[in-house]
Amino acid sequence: MSLRLKHFLYDKYGGFGDKRIKDISRDYPFKVDDQTDEDTHDLFCGIFVRVKEKDRFELSLTNNAPLNTDIENLIKTKAGKALKTEGKSYIEVELSVKDVEFIKSLSQLIAEIVSSGKHYTNRNWKWLFPRTSATLDRLAKNLVEYNRSR
Repeated sequence: MSLRLKHFLYDKYGGFGDKRIKDISRDYPFKVDDQTDEDTHDLFCGIFVRVKEKDRFELSLTNNAPLNTDIENLIKTKAGKALKTEGKSYIEVELSVKDVEFIKSLSQLIAEIVSSGKHYTNRNWKWLFPRTSATLDRLAKNLVEYNRSR
C-alpha cells in the first residue's frame, strides 16, 4: 500500500485519532472532526477516515450520525451502511479520493436537516449537525488539495 494518502492525512489532521500512535504504517483511523475535550455531549458525531488502499478510504460517522431517507439513499449509491441501533446511528462507506462530490452531497444533506424552517426532534442538532457538515466540507477541500498535488 502506498503511504502517500496516509502521510497527507497525518499532516492535515495532526496524526491519527489516537495521538499515541506515531507509526504511519499502522492501520489506525484519522479523526477528522473538530470535537475537543470540551465537547462532552454524547450526541456528537465522530468522523473518522481509515486508509484502505492507495487512494481508497473508509469514511465513518459514529455515535450520532445524521440519518434520514435522503442520506441513507446516498450512502447506498456507494454500497455503504447506514445503521440505527439502540439510540445510536452510524454511517460507513468506502470511497476514493476522487469522491469529493459525494462528500459534498453528504454534507449538504446533513446541513439541510436543520436548515431554516425545518422541524427536528432534538434541539441539540441545531449546533451539532452544522459542525458535522463543516467537517465533511473540510475533508472534501483537503481531498481536492491531495488530488491536485498528485
